[in-house]
Amino acid sequence: TSLLAELSIAIASSTVVSACANPALLQLERHGLFSPSVHCDIVGQISALIAVCTLLTAWPSIWLIPIGQVMSTAVFAAMSYKLARSSPLRKFSLPLLRKLALQGRPYAIISLATYITNGLDKRLLGAMVSPAAAGIYLLAQKIAEVPGQLHISTLARTATPHFASNLPSSEALCLRSTVHRYLIA
Repeated sequence: TSLLAELSIAIASSTVVSACANPALLQLERHGLFSPSVHCDIVGQISALIAVCTLLTAWPSIWLIPIGQVMSTAVFAAMSYKLARSSPLRKFSLPLLRKLALQGRPYAIISLATYITNGLDKRLLGAMVSPAAAGIYLLAQKIAEVPGQLHISTLARTATPHFASNLPSSEALCLRSTVHRYLIA
């Protein structure tokens, strides 16, 4: 069980690393500019894949799962400052941090629940059976998630903000019903 706890802490650290990304990306997405976020994500995922594949030949270990996740989020965070050239560090203040901590509690609870439901099964499988079984399970899960990721990328990052910015407020119900029909299909 100590291996499971260590793996969980290592993977949870990737969330902390991703929180260091440039907040300017969120402002750009709010204005409908999604390409910097997408480029950061792609570079992070590809960097993690290359690193894990390189390490896999010399060191086949279950520790490659958290290493890949931390590497992906670290590259994402680093790229976010390169692509969205904003300097949010000058705006840092303790009252703002306190406000974010208080208002971010629901998000933290959702993130924790998502982490438990999406990550704990792989750690348990790896600890109980073998790292190879956890790797096969992770690969199968990633393949199964591809349609959902395409859906999220299309609807949440492109279609919904576009329609929301172009519809008058009186037509908000039209947008809601369009999204609902899309989700049902």
